[in-house]
Amino acid sequence: MIHNGFSKLADVQGFADSVVKLIGLPYPVFFTYCAAYTEIGGSVLLALGLFTRLDAVALLFTMSIAVYFHLKGEGLHIAPIETASLYALFYLLFAVRGGGVFSIDTALAKWLTRPAQ
Repeated sequence: MIHNGFSKLADVQGFADSVVKLIGLPYPVFFTYCAAYTEIGGSVLLALGLFTRLDAVALLFTMSIAVYFHLKGEGLHIAPIETASLYALFYLLFAVRGGGVFSIDTALAKWLTRPAQ
């Protein structure tokens, strides 16, 4: 997803014209930046396990919009819908289950809930 975010930033106006306008969202350049920074920042934080559920929900939202775009723009062409759907399902898993035992979220929760000495 980091690569997808950087590719949006490489051609902001092109992505805004070809994708965001097709979806019908207002302010296509603004939403292009929102999607790009969500994909970059959210992916880095998700990999670290910091704010895992929040990151996963934000990335799930961008993937839901990607699925909608592929359905609207290409119809039932399976490959792009399948990829976006798989990413969305992975993000849904992280949104529901959290980051796991090795995440920074878990380490912070243990540190904050430890008994005072």
